[in-house]
Amino acid sequence: MHSEKGIARPQLSLNMHPKWLKGSAASEFLLPLRELGLTALEFTLNLSSSGWPEMSSLIEECCRLGFRIHFHAPFKGAYNLAGFSGAKMKEVESLYRPAIEYAVCIARETTHPTILVIHGAKGDHPRRKLRQDTEAFLTWILDKVPNLYPSLELLFREQNKTKIGDNKVELVEIVSKLSSPRVGICWDMGHEAHNIMDGGDPAIPPGFISLVNHVHVHDIAPDGEDH
Repeated sequence: MHSEKGIARPQLSLNMHPKWLKGSAASEFLLPLRELGLTALEFTLNLSSSGWPEMSSLIEECCRLGFRIHFHAPFKGAYNLAGFSGAKMKEVESLYRPAIEYAVCIARETTHPTILVIHGAKGDHPRRKLRQDTEAFLTWILDKVPNLYPSLELLFREQNKTKIGDNKVELVEIVSKLSSPRVGICWDMGHEAHNIMDGGDPAIPPGFISLVNHVHVHDIAPDGEDH
């Protein structure tokens, strides 16, 4: 489940996928949930996947049903912001551009802020460089895509892997530095719980709450696997 603050009051949202329908019509699955307060849906933009045609058809149907639509930028495999502030800028930009252009097309048809959840850069580069890459990518979105509201996700920590956004203090620093009302933090409660169980600091740093524009809530299996 997801909650988004955007500009207006908080909205109850669902991370949507065609498999949730189990053969039923979108209206049959979603309209009873709307009666319970569901107002928005989030879709991951895996345009290169074999299931994308089905996903895009579902997005269009959900738009027709009147749901708010938000997006999660692709983040698996080659999708990584590392290098965006340097020599790999054009390569990373071309990789993400189809997903962003699709989100822009949908956002143009709506009157509400369209959130785009983004994972920070990751890899074996120095943390300072990965942070620069993340900040540069967010700046690019803010400058080039005025109708999307980027939300930098709180990620879970992993040993031997540097991930920008795997602690709350860093998220506050990055979003505050960008100083735009359109950019915010995606507070992933599952990742938060994962990090706390792994010894992370449960304290909420000053300024964090006011910067949250999107919230993810999901489970964690006994073996530590989330979602």
